Amino acid sequence: MRFVQVFFFYPAYLASFYQRNPTLADESYEVQRAALLNDGFYATHFFAEQLRRVGCDAHSLIGNCEPLQRAWAREHGTPFEPESWHHTVLAAQVDALQPDILYLSDPINYDSRFVRSLKTRPSFVAGWRAAIIPPWSDFTEIDLILSSDPITPALALKHGARATEHFLPGFPSWIAESVRAEPTMHDVVLCGQLTADHIKRIELVEQLSFYAKNTSDFIPAFFVHIAGNWNLQAAQSFIHPALWGMDLYRGLRRGKIGLNNVIDFARGEGGNMRQFEVTGCGSLLLTEEHPTLSRHFEPGREVETYGSFEELVEKIAYYSSHDNEREEIARRGQERCLRDHSLERRAEWLVEILRSHAGNIGATRIPERQPESVPRPDELMRRAIDLIQQNEVAESYQTSLQALKWYPHARYVHYMQGLALLKMQRIAEACDALRSEVSLFPDSPYAIDLIQQVERALSAVSVQEP
Repeated sequence: MRFVQVFFFYPAYLASFYQRNPTLADESYEVQRAALLNDGFYATHFFAEQLRRVGCDAHSLIGNCEPLQRAWAREHGTPFEPESWHHTVLAAQVDALQPDILYLSDPINYDSRFVRSLKTRPSFVAGWRAAIIPPWSDFTEIDLILSSDPITPALALKHGARATEHFLPGFPSWIAESVRAEPTMHDVVLCGQLTADHIKRIELVEQLSFYAKNTSDFIPAFFVHIAGNWNLQAAQSFIHPALWGMDLYRGLRRGKIGLNNVIDFARGEGGNMRQFEVTGCGSLLLTEEHPTLSRHFEPGREVETYGSFEELVEKIAYYSSHDNEREEIARRGQERCLRDHSLERRAEWLVEILRSHAGNIGATRIPERQPESVPRPDELMRRAIDLIQQNEVAESYQTSLQALKWYPHARYVHYMQGLALLKMQRIAEACDALRSEVSLFPDSPYAIDLIQQVERALSAVSVQEP
């Protein structure tokens, strides 16, 4: 069985990683790939490396890492198209490997349109998702979606997935050893993102900051990546640059307490990645109270929980000043994590799930598709722009749909679709398309500016309504 796992790493992490390693981009594909894997980003989901250690023919690919993919394209004589490399180079890699199982760790950026672009469809296609599924997502080529939350599976089926299964990330034991000697430096640490999907977390950060400013109970440290203009006046003195990869695990270990506050979509259910990262690193996990948590850790013995802000600050103050009690709970939590929630155990579980769904994988192959003769993405975008300028809005929209079919991850494709939809007065769909552009390309000024204009206009209309 040949297993290929595909990743889409956070662009902010990749930018930070190559800034810290300025000469790495000139190295070979394998040197860059090894450096990225050793940095541990998204390590709780790196199943290809674990399966390889037990004899499986397993491979991992990072589709959106430009220096890495550029090196692979150069070494294999593959064209590196400026507008579509993160789709076309990855497709060439998957085609070269001919996997029996393709595992999409980000089935949003690489959904069924990516699968259909392959010359040979793998015998079985699986994916992982534990967050909202945008309306434009196409799961019709995905045989199985794995998820840690109870909401995603129903959404995945609506988007075309054939089946779903409950699954969880796991903690690599080698990381626990790597950070064991890190010194304790902070009372309470929160690591993660502050985005439109984390409103509850943003409010909590501000509340904790205001409390800390007005008491001497504890000093929080927020290592966060901020996406958006949020009112964080009280938090400014406690905010530090985001931590990624091994720096994240070191940061969690340096906190007496690791605070977990899940994405809004998850509604507080147990089983998110940060729970296993905090406990695996050996710090005390303080997480939101939820009935499902007891499936993974014993509250009060292996982790601590809070059900209100008052309980949260009380427990931070108590455990940050009671070292023996805190360290004992943290020790039991780490033991439980490494025993029951290790990446090794999760890899065994993953194999069982795949066997139950995929049957005799690799016994047959679907015939190769004949490649289509399609225009380049820049040609399609120019055509869409010309049609907009000629007020041929419907034609421009159809051109953007063609571009999405062939180049779903190319720059400006979603932007042009959003522009056409706006001119067609399909405001909600236009906003979705523009948000997709910003999600793929956070540095896209045209999409950001346009969606801000639309949101201001909608807000003004709302205010004027009686």
